[in-house]
Amino acid sequence: GKDLRSASMGSVLSVPERPAVPEGKTRICVAGFGVSHNSGMAQKLARKIYDLHSDQYEAFFYFESMDFKNFLGKVKAEEGWVESSFEKTAPEGVKTCTNFKDHGSSPLVWLELPGGKKEYIGGRDFFCDWAGKKFKDEKEIVELAGGDTPFAEPSFGDIWFDNKAQVLSGPAPALAKPE
Repeated sequence: GKDLRSASMGSVLSVPERPAVPEGKTRICVAGFGVSHNSGMAQKLARKIYDLHSDQYEAFFYFESMDFKNFLGKVKAEEGWVESSFEKTAPEGVKTCTNFKDHGSSPLVWLELPGGKKEYIGGRDFFCDWAGKKFKDEKEIVELAGGDTPFAEPSFGDIWFDNKAQVLSGPAPALAKPE
């Protein structure tokens, strides 16, 4: 297949189709800029959840620096959003977007459920907070989510990540075991 990242300047990556979510699964969706430490950390965390729980989770990724704002508007206009998920409460002293309507930053993280429902998670910070609580007994996920400080800035090293646009579903590939 053609490497989508080698597209010529000025062209935009095509958005992978998001098929209906199968019964018994939840799709974690992460969309954002193709070069972003916040997008990178969110992608790594969603990928880890998928790798460890592909029996329950799928993942959708779309990272496109030139078209993200346009994509964001299209996704937010889709039907099926659960409005009760639109308002978030940030920890005291943390400045971040706390509602769906005003969300304009990278990344946008949301869940897609069977039947076409979508739940707003927020940006990378609220996603880390959600994952750390949802998987509180799983050390690998909690550490990737920032441990006790999910709202802290990710490291600059998170700018390097697998920014391919893709949908992951079905069993995760077997993780290589150290020798």
